[in-house]
Amino acid sequence: MTPKKTISKIPMLFLIGIAVLISSCKKDDPAPVTNTITDVVVGSSNFSTLETAVLKANLQTTLSGAGPFTVFAPDNAAFSASGITEATLNSLSATQVSNILLYHTIGAKILAADVPAGPNAKVITASGDSVFVTKNAAGVFINGTKVTTADVAADNGVIHVIGRVLMPPSGNIVETAVSSGLDSLVKAVLRATNAPGG
Repeated sequence: MTPKKTISKIPMLFLIGIAVLISSCKKDDPAPVTNTITDVVVGSSNFSTLETAVLKANLQTTLSGAGPFTVFAPDNAAFSASGITEATLNSLSATQVSNILLYHTIGAKILAADVPAGPNAKVITASGDSVFVTKNAAGVFINGTKVTTADVAADNGVIHVIGRVLMPPSGNIVETAVSSGLDSLVKAVLRATNAPGG
């Protein structure tokens, strides 16, 4: 009888050993690799100025969140073309930088194919201000600024690389229209109001 009891204990000990081995393997598994918008920005040397801005504005956790987000992301060349350096960003408050970045962010995933063709479509940004997006034969534009690389995939949305930094509206309606890339409309309105009898 004793040998039978010993034999029946062996499978039980074997199962316990396997369970311990599996549970210890799970603890050693590395964290899952993510590709959030923050990960894309941090992982690209072309976005080093944008990374500085994201950190200054303390938006790295937000842009790693569930989303979905669409970010119209200025690369380093876009910041340079707009006259904005890392020193410029560091001279601004965190709130000011956050307002600029949220003006580039939409709380929905919008692929280039989803941008309507023709007249500018008004879209509300994460800052609560509106931007105007359009698509034509020349490409996709936001506030008159061309998207240079569309549909950069992220786990929590999409990034469209743009050629200039967008500035949130400020000042009077003419200044806002010009900063939104609608300067042709402004010129037409000014001509009409300055015309005789206007």
